[in-house]
Amino acid sequence: MLGIQVVAVRTTISSGKGMAGMQKYNILIASSERTEILAEKLRDQLETDYSVAKLWRMNVVRGQPTETIIEILEGSTEEYDFAAIVLDESDVNVNMESVQLRDRDNCFFELGFFLAAFGRERCFIINSNERPYLPLDLGGIKALRFKKPDPDRLHNREACADAMLSVSSQIKDSIGKVKKDKNKPLSKEKLLDREQKRPDGELLEDHIVVYETQPSEIDYTTAYQIRKNMDAGIEYAYCFHGGLDCVERLCRLLQKLLVAPMLNDEEREDYSKRKMKLLQEDTQNKIVEELIKISKGQHLKIYLLPNRPELEYVIHNAKSATDAVLYIKHKDTFILWERGDSAHKTWAEVKARLGDCVYLSNAVFCGASGFNIKEDAFFKILKREMRKAFPGIDEENLINICCDG
Repeated sequence: MLGIQVVAVRTTISSGKGMAGMQKYNILIASSERTEILAEKLRDQLETDYSVAKLWRMNVVRGQPTETIIEILEGSTEEYDFAAIVLDESDVNVNMESVQLRDRDNCFFELGFFLAAFGRERCFIINSNERPYLPLDLGGIKALRFKKPDPDRLHNREACADAMLSVSSQIKDSIGKVKKDKNKPLSKEKLLDREQKRPDGELLEDHIVVYETQPSEIDYTTAYQIRKNMDAGIEYAYCFHGGLDCVERLCRLLQKLLVAPMLNDEEREDYSKRKMKLLQEDTQNKIVEELIKISKGQHLKIYLLPNRPELEYVIHNAKSATDAVLYIKHKDTFILWERGDSAHKTWAEVKARLGDCVYLSNAVFCGASGFNIKEDAFFKILKREMRKAFPGIDEENLINICCDG
């Protein structure tokens, strides 16, 4: 990715001009060195009452990157609302059969990254080609065309500004039509902030659904927040692929959810003190009591699926046709995808696929249709991992509570 220049819009608040006090839209523009001045002029033209742009230069030397572009993009998606890629004909190899990016400029990589994070309506490909070297419509992304200045005027700032006028105008029009923050990705921490009861978060006394291939690793502080939600009347439904590689994480998740309320702040951070606590007879008795309490209260359901999920997501307030919120998982971030009835119907469809296990009233571990928890290989590993997660406690008793209530 030699020579990529990144022009980024930073988060600022307008003060005393236009829409005073309103947060401005943030745009990221990636370009090659050959279109650097064009990108600068586009930046200048996007300085408005509702958007702001500042140059962010990144120099990557082949073999000695100070920070790779993927690291920058992954660490910055929360700051931006729109993304644009500036190309000209020298950025592509053209023949009669194919169109390819040159290996020195991977601008499409950035486009694909932000397409996944923000959606088609927030991504722009800015292309100088007058002939159809690139498609007019790339998977729903409309290409914004501009007339490239003549080669002898490519470094003429006035000519470059004129070339960008129509592009900046179209981007401004698009910004006005898109709701801010609709698809802005959230970190796990940001999503957890929303996973609190109103008014601190967005939760009702309802249902949270987590649909993942494997349980995500959480710390004891996060587990404690989840338990507080459960004690406040919020039910959790986890859906994981019932593969053998899932069992260890599954047992660790259960252990953290049961033990977290028993630990003080120091014990949550200190492994040796936490281990000593787990070996105390009083703690072990409380663990069994907490598991029975959760089972009888139906605060926690863990559904094991016969196949890996094609899509990972989280639904808040899943039982509510008006307040349900669906977040799609993309790598380590979450994108708000649907609200209301559409999000609610997603959970209804999942329940239909889970089958009769939904109605196992007190069971914590539930095998979905087509999955048998007590199948020999899975059950053998489950016993082993329960012993590791809960040393000193009869794993048979724990498994009976989990599987039968």
